[in-house]
Amino acid sequence: MKRRAVCGLCLVGVLLAAPAAAQFVTADALSKFVDESLSPYRHNPSPDWEDTLYAIAKSERSPDTVLAEFARRMRVSPDVARVYATVIVESVVDDETCQAARVRPARCAFAPGQPRYERAASAGLADATGNLLVIVSRSKPFTRWDQAAVVTLARKHRAATTIFSAMYDWRADPAHLMALMASGRRSDHEATLAARKHRWESSWSRQDDALRLAMLEWLEQSAATQAASTESRAALAQWALSLKLKLRLADAALEGYYAYPAAIRNLLPNPMQACLKVAKDCSEVAEAGYALADELAAALWTAGHEDDAQRLLQTEIADLGTRSAESLPRYQALSEAIAPAHRKEDLYPLFIDGHLPGQSRPQSWVSLTLGGGSGWLFTVRNSGSAVRHVVAGRLRAAGHDDMAAYLEEADWSSNRGNADPVLSAVAAMFPPAVQDRQSYWDRRLEKVATPVRDTVTDGPVRVSIRDLPAWWDEQPLPESIPAWRQGDPAQTPPDGASLPVDRNAVVRYEDRNGERAVVYLSSEYDLSGETPAFGIWFARTIGGAWAAPLYLGLQQHYPYVVTPGSRMPLLDGNRLRLEVQVREIDSTTITFPPLSLDLKRSVDGLFLDFDLATLGADRDGDGLTDIEERRLGLDFTNADTDGDSVPDARDPLPLVPYRASSVHDDALARALVSEIFGRQPVPIVVQPGRAPTIDDIMAGARTGDAVSQRTRTRFLVGRPSMFAGVATPFRLIVYSPQDVEALNRGSAPFYPARIAHTFSSLDGTRHFVEWSASWTGGSFMVTCATPDRPCSVQAISTWIS
Repeated sequence: MKRRAVCGLCLVGVLLAAPAAAQFVTADALSKFVDESLSPYRHNPSPDWEDTLYAIAKSERSPDTVLAEFARRMRVSPDVARVYATVIVESVVDDETCQAARVRPARCAFAPGQPRYERAASAGLADATGNLLVIVSRSKPFTRWDQAAVVTLARKHRAATTIFSAMYDWRADPAHLMALMASGRRSDHEATLAARKHRWESSWSRQDDALRLAMLEWLEQSAATQAASTESRAALAQWALSLKLKLRLADAALEGYYAYPAAIRNLLPNPMQACLKVAKDCSEVAEAGYALADELAAALWTAGHEDDAQRLLQTEIADLGTRSAESLPRYQALSEAIAPAHRKEDLYPLFIDGHLPGQSRPQSWVSLTLGGGSGWLFTVRNSGSAVRHVVAGRLRAAGHDDMAAYLEEADWSSNRGNADPVLSAVAAMFPPAVQDRQSYWDRRLEKVATPVRDTVTDGPVRVSIRDLPAWWDEQPLPESIPAWRQGDPAQTPPDGASLPVDRNAVVRYEDRNGERAVVYLSSEYDLSGETPAFGIWFARTIGGAWAAPLYLGLQQHYPYVVTPGSRMPLLDGNRLRLEVQVREIDSTTITFPPLSLDLKRSVDGLFLDFDLATLGADRDGDGLTDIEERRLGLDFTNADTDGDSVPDARDPLPLVPYRASSVHDDALARALVSEIFGRQPVPIVVQPGRAPTIDDIMAGARTGDAVSQRTRTRFLVGRPSMFAGVATPFRLIVYSPQDVEALNRGSAPFYPARIAHTFSSLDGTRHFVEWSASWTGGSFMVTCATPDRPCSVQAISTWIS
């Protein structure tokens, strides 16, 4: 084993930290370290310090024995070994209290001033090999801000190139690759890395995109002035061109392409030979190469450089091997767009199914991984804007406007959010002139930024946006009434009680003077997906018979939750007095698939005061209360919102004027309603403060366990006029995307089923449909052979998060 160089003067700070470290390297910590370390799975031919400590801790039980042996093998003092071991163990073992916290405590951050950071910084900078900072950089629960702090430490280290090389090998983060090159290492090996995973890089903001372009530009200029190899410069060129094309800067990409010397252009796309010298699997180089060839060919074709486009657009490029299942459909669609070879009627089966009738079904990478169809359309959808533009032109010329719009809408707004802290930390390694170029590229990106477009449009907003004055009053409980606490008795219905809703949906039950009352949760108007934001309802008996329930217009956790019991009676004359707690979910923490939800406000000892007459008010006399109509977007001053002579409460389509006809859309609409609402997968509802366990998932903890499912209302987002001839046994509220955006539903989540896209054949007999409700969705094919017979439906994919 080589002797590690350790600076004795640098270790003064480390030794000062040793007492704190001694408390951390315990038997329990070492046991967790052995359980959580990835050392046995990394198969590292050159074991690092984590591997050494793992081997010792796996065979020894006593912390003192482990540390003594670690010190002997490391050839350092026991105090230094203890600090090294502490840093390594802290980097490997997950802090469960940090993961479960609703708000991440400051001590969980890897930041200056925090003990963990100070230990790692002191010991890591004193270690001349860079080994410690490499291990720190592998910490699993690190956020981007934590990783940025590691970058800042690494760039100060004498072994920065070694550290950044290891960081890139571990995380494949293009920012780490830029740091590696900026630290002075731009060999053909690193150039090969540049041709690999950069096509997967993502951006937090437009400023990130501009900064990355500026940094790449500087790296290219530096490589040219330092007489780097042609292969190295070609790899950087491929990276830069791919990024420009991805960001819709086709003009800049073509300008740069023709500015490169012919020797570099001849190596675009990069061949795999250089990669094969340093790696066994170079499939990503081939994928990146074919992606660049197709995208650049599309941009060249659009700009009139047809010969150069044809040179790049090849079924198989000799230096890249055979095209993959991902790349081939993109090539086929682009070739069809540039040199049409099929009838316009044949484009639908090719773009939707991936083959003509009678041919075998291809294996589609997109259908296997993304749940889409097998056709060319779904591969092209995931291509760059140049390919999508050229292919969309072919589809539109053939009359397939719906598929063309699908490809065109895939453009996104590049002004997304805050800057990526890791990229910002790497940028500190570049000259100040890079910031000036960042501003230049930011201005160019601003010119091509486009808002996200939704193709499901249907004219103006149809929902009513009339609002109501607040119909409840929040007050503190009287001093004589203590607030309900966890563990206090819950007021639940007795066994066998006759109830107007599912028993499990009842939050609070009261029986006074022979009359009963319940407060319950329902998804009648509130589709909350995997969050417990269900609507709150009230029902009571009058003369022993249950009266019509009243919608309170509130959603659980937005911001109130109803207490399961209270010393305050529910009814006081004509007033409902409901004890609640504020347990407001922070909507910014909602992610799919289900993760833990955080609260942003918590208050006890409150009650809400309602006037029952206000809750039941129905000023237009249509059978729906004003509060219900406000929630649905119906006009509570007009008994017939859509003007089709059917009162809103009895109208199966209260937002769409009904028309009895047998037009083309009717059969398709009926098939859509039947397929989407005929099957109802249920979400796993996530409670605030905890993630669902594997037991929850296996048991299928679902909405129906705690919420009334006796719903009469269904929601759908699509083209409202398509459903004008559909009569359903339930109330169907059909919104356009503009309606949903205008609807006043507060901050509570609302996840109606959404018909994302419908692609129809030219003869109107086949329709490919994609739908989603945020937490669930899928795709299916509708075939309508004749107008007078029901359409058949074939499911293609279904997913639930």
